[in-house]
Amino acid sequence: MDGFHSESAVSVRIIHVSTITSSANTPSCAPLIAQRISLKLSALTAAADILYSTFQIYSLVITEPGFNCSFSVWGYVFFSLLSISFTVSIAYMQKCIESDLLTLVPRCCFIEPSLRAGTKIW
Repeated sequence: MDGFHSESAVSVRIIHVSTITSSANTPSCAPLIAQRISLKLSALTAAADILYSTFQIYSLVITEPGFNCSFSVWGYVFFSLLSISFTVSIAYMQKCIESDLLTLVPRCCFIEPSLRAGTKIW
């Protein structure tokens, strides 16, 4: 019976290590993906702010009503809202990654002490 217990403990440890390895890859990759996406969204936010400023200056130059007046107002409103939506996207993405990390870490910490103590799980 003692040999059976040691074999089952080894198989449980192998399963446990593969589970931790697969779940540990997700949190370590998530910050790298977050940095890339945050950088792209930050660049898009900066571009939207530049275009917002351009349309703001363009609307000051126009003196007659018509297509140019309507276009300048459209650009003024569109790029101000686009900049806000990119900023909110960055915050939302960071919150999603943070919540994934918080759900994975307690599960790994809960299983690990029982294996260290050598107790039988199954």
